[in-house]
Amino acid sequence: MCGVHPTAFTIGGLPIAWYGILLATGFMVGIWTAGRRGMKIGLNAEDISNLMIWIFIGGIVGAKVLYVYNHWDQDSFKNLILSRSGMVFHGAFIGTSIAVWLFIRRTKMPLWATFDTLAPSFALG
Repeated sequence: MCGVHPTAFTIGGLPIAWYGILLATGFMVGIWTAGRRGMKIGLNAEDISNLMIWIFIGGIVGAKVLYVYNHWDQDSFKNLILSRSGMVFHGAFIGTSIAVWLFIRRTKMPLWATFDTLAPSFALG
């Protein structure tokens, strides 16, 4: 049985996985589509770009926190935090939701217009 090797290439001994490349590509396309859609609706392009940074950080932190919570009894805290694996989709969704909520409250962006802008891009990211 043939398959694609999970590692695309290595840089200085650090393996770069196809999953990471595709995830980064999806996120970048999501940023681009949200920016274009947001400007058509009348949102500030800079606010959308800043929101994407919050979404990225909230997603990664949420995914890792839920992974650590789910595997607390299986390994040490240090190993769970520093492992390259351990991204839980549910945690990323929760972290992203919290980040969006906090950013919208902080910048007073219109809630439903922001959701309309982000909805199609979430599938890509």
